[in-house]
Amino acid sequence: MRRDKNRGEVPAPLLRLKQKFTEWRNCRTAGQRIPRPLWNSAAKLAARHGLSQTATVLGLDYYSLKRHVERERSINRILQVVAWDVIAATVSFQRQSPHDIEFAVTGLFGVLQTVAQV
Repeated sequence: MRRDKNRGEVPAPLLRLKQKFTEWRNCRTAGQRIPRPLWNSAAKLAARHGLSQTATVLGLDYYSLKRHVERERSINRILQVVAWDVIAATVSFQRQSPHDIEFAVTGLFGVLQTVAQV
């Protein structure tokens, strides 16, 4: 985990996201869940600036943010595997029939849709 050189100072990206959370909180209806794009941004910043600092600055539950960070890591791992599969498939497609290629592409889109729903 990286530590900021200037302890006590909140990094600018966290302050910008805090402003977005404040705007959302001021406009939301009671009981409305935090939108996924805000969670995703918070998870990315937590990976860089630490869970504790990010949760504190953004006013989030530490363990909820931790779950989103872990989810983001899982998605990234899946996407890396899919990317390598695409590279391998591209090389082998040169020797495949059009039907086999269509089948493989359909399968790839199925995997990507599953990842998007996670």
